[in-house]
Amino acid sequence: GLFIGLLIIFFLFNKEKFLAFIKNIRLMGLFHYLLMFFIGMVIAYAFFGFLPLFNFYNLLAAAIIFITIACVRLVTNFQNDIYDLESDSLSNIDRPLVNNKITVNEARNFISIVFLLSVIGALIIGYQFLLFIISIYVVAFFYSSPPFKLKKILIVKSLLIAIASLIMILNGFFWLAP
Repeated sequence: GLFIGLLIIFFLFNKEKFLAFIKNIRLMGLFHYLLMFFIGMVIAYAFFGFLPLFNFYNLLAAAIIFITIACVRLVTNFQNDIYDLESDSLSNIDRPLVNNKITVNEARNFISIVFLLSVIGALIIGYQFLLFIISIYVVAFFYSSPPFKLKKILIVKSLLIAIASLIMILNGFFWLAP
């Protein structure tokens, strides 16, 4: 409820900025994370043959998981955009920070709020889910943040993406596993 309420307030406050923030979720990246989570669930089902009951609680948990994963994508995308502002001005001119639809300060404020929402969402699901989400943030930090910016090293970049994918698979596996 809190997340939806904040989205509505943000939308009503400034529709243009709201759409710029939402556009920066990059749907393919979100789909990738959700697919990895789902693959983990399928593997857990193959191992244990267990499916959660189809009830309100589990539907609510699924919605919170989706929102939390979307928040993670938003935070990591904006963090990456802040650090790559100069290079994105040449290669990714449609990004909201590059075309000045959002300022760096607004992006930082947004990151803080959405990070907090992702942690709250992860805590609602459970400590294990939270640990996996924090692990994704750690991988993203080493991937794009100075002084590391390990994405500049091709093999390490691929390895970090694989680690993030594995974390999401494990997250899905352990969420479904009894």
